Amino acid sequence: MSQRRKLNSDNLAGPLDILISQLVQNSGGKRRSRKQIYGFRVYILDISEEMRLFCRKKRISIGYARFMETEFRGEKDLLIVFAKRFFPAMQENEISICYLYDTEICD
Repeated sequence: MSQRRKLNSDNLAGPLDILISQLVQNSGGKRRSRKQIYGFRVYILDISEEMRLFCRKKRISIGYARFMETEFRGEKDLLIVFAKRFFPAMQENEISICYLYDTEICD
């Protein structure tokens, strides 16, 4: 029979309370602002290293959607710049950048 040591939740309560209070103190002086996240999808399977580098620098996230689409998510202005740079053949009205959600950022 293996001998397991039972952890009592009371043993963890003290350090956990301390950790939570430290996190609250550290974030207390920071302002929170809301940022809107937009996205657009294109049918590409291969993402070039140049695209990945641009996305990393500009905080654009890359995800995969249904039907072999690639989704790019980030700030609307940055997505417009990204689309014009990497998809110049697409007209501006063909690029459908849509609002996805709001997120909070600590300044």
